Amino acid sequence: MKPVKATIITFVLATIAGFLAIAFGYVAYADQANYLDREGATGIAVVFFYAPLGGIIVGAVSGFLIFKVLSRWSG
Repeated sequence: MKPVKATIITFVLATIAGFLAIAFGYVAYADQANYLDREGATGIAVVFFYAPLGGIIVGAVSGFLIFKVLSRWSG
């Protein structure tokens, strides 16, 4: 597999996984800590800002690392 194709695939999959990990991590934390968010402002902030931003960062770092590793192996 070419490094660029693998990088794009890794970026997309890692972005989705990072988003879901952060979003469900918040839900698990709120459940364990008995955190009551009556208006939902914290949940909205996590789902619409922090989770996408964290997902993009995780995807970018993962894609960069895969690209570096595959570039070394391919020559």
